[in-house]
Amino acid sequence: MKALIFIAFAAILILAAVVYWLLPQVTAKPEVNVKGVDYRIESKVMVFGVEIPTNMTVVVRTEVYNPNILALMVTGAEYRVYVNDAEIGDGRLSGPLEVPPKGRRDLNVEVNLPAAKGLSGILSAVKEGAAMARVKGAVRVMLPVLGEAEIPLDESYDLSKAVRL
Repeated sequence: MKALIFIAFAAILILAAVVYWLLPQVTAKPEVNVKGVDYRIESKVMVFGVEIPTNMTVVVRTEVYNPNILALMVTGAEYRVYVNDAEIGDGRLSGPLEVPPKGRRDLNVEVNLPAAKGLSGILSAVKEGAAMARVKGAVRVMLPVLGEAEIPLDESYDLSKAVRL
């Protein structure tokens, strides 16, 4: 009888140690970072020999890092993009997209920007002589043990580093 109690107690200790080690390996929140904000001019007009964009697309490049030993799913993302604190547009990404264990996944969200909507941000950039893009939003992920979580994102990016696609 003592041997049976000892074996049960040892099994419980081993199980507790495994859970203690395993739990942080499957419940860590992923990291989300803005890698860049680029743009693509969809249409333009010539005014006095100067190209004026009438419609452009801003591409927000983000990266999700999964620190867990199990894959996770990105179920969606929503972003608002600002230039010098003037909102110029928003974009959404619908999932699911898998992020491998201990791996990274790039997410590119396109924000369609009619020139009229982004005009205040563009004028602000011209007036101030510099342009900073700010990306605010959230990425929704399905964590293996905890379920769905929302990871907030609020980062600024220097538009002088933007690449025309």
